[in-house]
Amino acid sequence: MVFFDKLRPLAEARQHLAEQGVDSIHVVMDEILSATEAVIEGRRTILVGTNNYLGLTFDLPVLKRPAELPGKKVPGQPDPGWLMGP
Repeated sequence: MVFFDKLRPLAEARQHLAEQGVDSIHVVMDEILSATEAVIEGRRTILVGTNNYLGLTFDLPVLKRPAELPGKKVPGQPDPGWLMGP
């Protein structure tokens, strides 16, 4: 079995949803209520599978840290050096 064969059922499920007009990748949050809830298309929604597993997105020290380190790598921000390569 080729490695990507394992992913075929997932790709087929996503394609089926896309054919019905459901885009699970480009979800737009109208309003963020907390680390685990948002309003999406006018409905209050529980956020599952986001990158906020530990709830740090709204943690005050994490929010303040970027201002203390201008131009340096901080949580939640991509590293330009990594993006550009060596």
